[in-house]
Amino acid sequence: MKKPLIALAAATVLALGVTACDTSDTATDTPAAVDDAERGILPKATSTTAPAEVELPQSTKERLFLQVMRDRGIPATVELAQSICDVLDLGVPAETVIAMGVDNGLSASDTGYVLGASTAAFCPEHSDALGMSS
Repeated sequence: MKKPLIALAAATVLALGVTACDTSDTATDTPAAVDDAERGILPKATSTTAPAEVELPQSTKERLFLQVMRDRGIPATVELAQSICDVLDLGVPAETVIAMGVDNGLSASDTGYVLGASTAAFCPEHSDALGMSS
């Protein structure tokens, strides 16, 4: 799998290099009035800082969480999600939380989904512990 990707990358670099080194008359026939966008030159970035994360209102988080659960067909509530966050706050590992969900009638897959969605919506400080990027 890596060999085709390497070959494609090498071919792309080679093609770009050949195009960039073109000294034919067509390369100099470009009018000076053509702007950078038309020549495919992108403007330089003016900032190196990442955009700030937007904090959603609690009601929006709740609505989105419930919609995701409904779409997945999982009978989860906001109270359950907040309870999961409370358990994670106590240091209970994710595997134990999943076992608790299975003991209460959810599949391991659905429990993992609820765990991830709860963490993303209500307690993102636990995302790293679950292997999620926050």
